[in-house]
Amino acid sequence: MSGAIEHVVVQVTTGSREEAERIARGAVQQRLAASAQVGRLDTWYRWEGEVREAEEHLVSLFTRRERFEAIARFVDEHHDYALPQVVAVPLCEGTPAFLRWIDDASRPAAP
Repeated sequence: MSGAIEHVVVQVTTGSREEAERIARGAVQQRLAASAQVGRLDTWYRWEGEVREAEEHLVSLFTRRERFEAIARFVDEHHDYALPQVVAVPLCEGTPAFLRWIDDASRPAAP
């Protein structure tokens, strides 16, 4: 394993499956992420002084760490929440072939 974390999974939660799919598809189409996974989850959170519960969808975007800011901007432009969750979780290990694929698939397209 190299010292610096180069690959991350960016996690974004949404209020609907449709929104999750739109963000997942758009991030992959724009080469911000190599792949995206969408799954349903139950969430408890504190908002405006109250504990709330919601059914949400989690979008996991596999990408390079350097693409985080571009993904954050993309999510901000396409998300319905006032404060969307956009966090990067480091990939500490991965098979060399899979990590190379992430590199190739999330590299910006040549002009």
